[in-house]
Amino acid sequence: MKYSGKYKIYRADSNDGNEPSSYTLIATINAYNGSNPVSTYVDGDVFVGSGQAKLYYKIKAVDNSNLESAFSLSDLINWDRSLQKKNDFGGGDFI
Repeated sequence: MKYSGKYKIYRADSNDGNEPSSYTLIATINAYNGSNPVSTYVDGDVFVGSGQAKLYYKIKAVDNSNLESAFSLSDLINWDRSLQKKNDFGGGDFI
């Protein structure tokens, strides 16, 4: 299968600026959309409380035999409460 496989996406947050030691699996997505490689993911379920935080992300590649790669290097975004949804579980307007 030429255009197959999946990505597992993990997230962690930190208020102190240090990279977290543990990550939570937040999604498993197809690595391809038809014959096109997937290169973006929108995290629509973020809730970090009040104030500012850093959100860290890592991914793992998964092949058709369910063999997983090691974690990727982390990437991060700075999160600000002004981007937070009104409710904890999505579906609300941004405040």
